[in-house]
Amino acid sequence: MAQDSDDSSSTNWMLVILGVFTFACAVGAVWYFIAAQIYLLKANEMGDFIAGVFAPLAFLWLIAAVFLQKSELIAQRKELKEARAVALQHVEEARRNAAFIGEQTKILSDQRIQAVQDFADRQIDQCIMQIDSLFSRIANSTLVRYSLNGTQTKVFPIRKNEGNSPAQYIMLSIANFDTAMKKHFPEERLSALKNQNAEVKKSFTAKLAAIASAIEEINKLANTASAPKRLQVASLEFDRFLGAYEVYKHV
Repeated sequence: MAQDSDDSSSTNWMLVILGVFTFACAVGAVWYFIAAQIYLLKANEMGDFIAGVFAPLAFLWLIAAVFLQKSELIAQRKELKEARAVALQHVEEARRNAAFIGEQTKILSDQRIQAVQDFADRQIDQCIMQIDSLFSRIANSTLVRYSLNGTQTKVFPIRKNEGNSPAQYIMLSIANFDTAMKKHFPEERLSALKNQNAEVKKSFTAKLAAIASAIEEINKLANTASAPKRLQVASLEFDRFLGAYEVYKHV
């Protein structure tokens, strides 16, 4: 930038000096034209005199024009550099703004996903506590009574919680319930009960239906829950309960 300024200043000084020199040459030529009575010469000789005086000046002004054009080109180059620098600055600012907006968008998206997962996890925990409570209410109670070939049978697979966590108690209750349904009501046993019009009495149907409804709600919530919570849901074997519950409904 400093070099461009120096070049422009040098060009201005050269034009001033050349202008003064040209003026001095013009004054000197006029004086000599009159003093030497050049006007009395023939036209061609007078033309040679004028050409000899002003031709060098014209050449000098041609050189000055070249330097002046050079100065203008330098100024244009300077403006282009400044414009390019400003454009690059704007591009960099736009890139930074885009990166910032992208980071903010990602943060908001992560926060939204986290909020959805937290809500789903809390709802699942509430459903698990509800299932634990429902199993506890029907513990050590007869779920099904039936008589076949003069034999009275009572099915009470659910046991009271003996210090297990809610998840462990639910898993044990589901396993016991499923095992009891498979043991007492295989397909041939169900057919025999129906063919002989055996008297069957089922209890706590509403509570078992509530457990099935809570499990279905958990399965829906698991789609948006956190990974650890989905693993917990998978470990509880809810599908096993739903299969056993279908058998219970058809008894």
